[in-house]
Amino acid sequence: MMKYLFINLMFFLMACAQNNGPSIPSGASMILDADTLSGTSSPTGTCNFTAFGDSSGNNNNGTINCASGGGFAGTKTSSDPNRIVFNGNSTFISTTLNAQSGVMPNSTWVAWIKPNATTFSHIFSLDNHGGAFNRSLVIDNTTADFGVFNRFNNTWITTAVDVGAWQFVAVTFSATDLTFHKNGTTAIFGNAPAYVDTAQAFTIGRSAGGSFDYFNGAIAWMAVYPRILNPSEINSACRALLSRFAGATCN
Repeated sequence: MMKYLFINLMFFLMACAQNNGPSIPSGASMILDADTLSGTSSPTGTCNFTAFGDSSGNNNNGTINCASGGGFAGTKTSSDPNRIVFNGNSTFISTTLNAQSGVMPNSTWVAWIKPNATTFSHIFSLDNHGGAFNRSLVIDNTTADFGVFNRFNNTWITTAVDVGAWQFVAVTFSATDLTFHKNGTTAIFGNAPAYVDTAQAFTIGRSAGGSFDYFNGAIAWMAVYPRILNPSEINSACRALLSRFAGATCN
């Protein structure tokens, strides 16, 4: 009898350990995961497919714009993870997601990215490139840091970009506060500006306002949430996919 009780207890503890492991937080409005893609699209030539399905189930699909270079790459190994390559001058992903502050007063953007340069660029953008700066995650060329667009002060500087390395980034927006997280921990916290909504849908890899400020690097996974993820959820999201990327860390 005691033997069976012990065995059952072991199975219970194993199940609990599995259930308490790192996981992707629920409730995303959009998830774009390069592991859902496959093919022979070349990051140096014309891509063979452009559809990027939303894994969240909300049908906020993306379109990979890579006719002039960039696109899907990878062999789904930790040394060569599946990813979208952005060539820094023409590649971007357009989406159907409305993530304006009037629609999503609170939101969180999370992603596994690998920047290849610190030229000024938009990683994720709602900017109209016309002065009404909206929520955008950028790389600031003057400091080589990640930055968040701020309507009144142009760019709110956060923490250093690790060029050539996979890193997990997350930014949260509320009506009053901004937070930026890198590799699963909070890097900086500040007061949010009064953002002005634009007509642009959520854009990846360049300014949403047009052919400006292209990102040079790669993105393997990203998600947008219509709520503020707490620090433990952000850390869990980092750890959930950590094994995909050789040399990456979650603090």
